[in-house]
Amino acid sequence: METRFASFATIPMDEAARKCSPASSLFFCRESKLTDLLLIRITCPSRRVAEEIGDAAIEHRLAACANLEGPVSSTYRWKSVVEQAFEFVLWLKAPKANWDRIEALVLTHHPYDVPAMVALPCIQANAPYEAWVHENTDT
Repeated sequence: METRFASFATIPMDEAARKCSPASSLFFCRESKLTDLLLIRITCPSRRVAEEIGDAAIEHRLAACANLEGPVSSTYRWKSVVEQAFEFVLWLKAPKANWDRIEALVLTHHPYDVPAMVALPCIQANAPYEAWVHENTDT
């Protein structure tokens, strides 16, 4: 019998069809409980800026965790000119309810006119980690 992936498991196709919509992919089956957590990605011009934003988000209990990556090479168009720069990527793990306050914090501390700040929904997280994020943030 044909199999299909659902939540990291291979199961018979007839069972998968009951649990997943035709448009669903590997991680988006209805059986998965969506979290209210966001993975927020912010590109910063320097390690110092990324650390300042990350530290402030943790200190104000807006995010439970901040990770810093980089430098990374970025290519983008700014005012009709193709630019290249090395940037640092700041990841914040936070409850969705804190998005507006995190956005305000970033706009206050970030030197770019238009900071690149995007949020990805956290589809699943292990229960102890999800609880830890909520224990270490205020919403």
